[in-house]
Amino acid sequence: IGKILGATVIAAAPTEEKLETCKKLGADHVINYRTENLKLRVRELTDGEGANVVFDPVGDKYCEPAVRSLGWRGRLIVIGFAAGDIPSIPTNLLLLKEGSLIGSALRESNIYDPMGSLAERNDLVEWHNKGLIKPLVSKVVRLENASQAFEIIQNRQVQGKVVLVTDAYEKQYGSVVGIGSRL
Repeated sequence: IGKILGATVIAAAPTEEKLETCKKLGADHVINYRTENLKLRVRELTDGEGANVVFDPVGDKYCEPAVRSLGWRGRLIVIGFAAGDIPSIPTNLLLLKEGSLIGSALRESNIYDPMGSLAERNDLVEWHNKGLIKPLVSKVVRLENASQAFEIIQNRQVQGKVVLVTDAYEKQYGSVVGIGSRL
């Protein structure tokens, strides 16, 4: 989505495999946050300016370095906590940069701004229909194996989405074989 909106995308991930996926999906630069200093690498890639926007689906111990990588009036958008603890962010870091912390939750958007949420979903559908975005599905799991799906998500063994399917779904829409690997 960042690329569609004209951003230079810097993706950060913990493994070379995930970084390769980020490159294939269009990232301009990649950072292994387990082996590189996130703040310093972002500063290097942005000619010392820092990031305008950081999109954080992970949280945990990587959130603070993400805040430190922000530039002047940068924004940290938090969409979830895929790993470990919910982070505590030193707010002085935001104060010194006049930075913003923005939470983004689909459920609440639907409740408090249904028309805005609908417009955003329509944009996503349009981009998908034009081939500009495509969901990354790494596993397709039968509903009866849902506990396995949760286990692989919890163990961070997926890149992208895990899709649960039922016999009724496949009967109506066809088999999803060939999309990701199957359990």
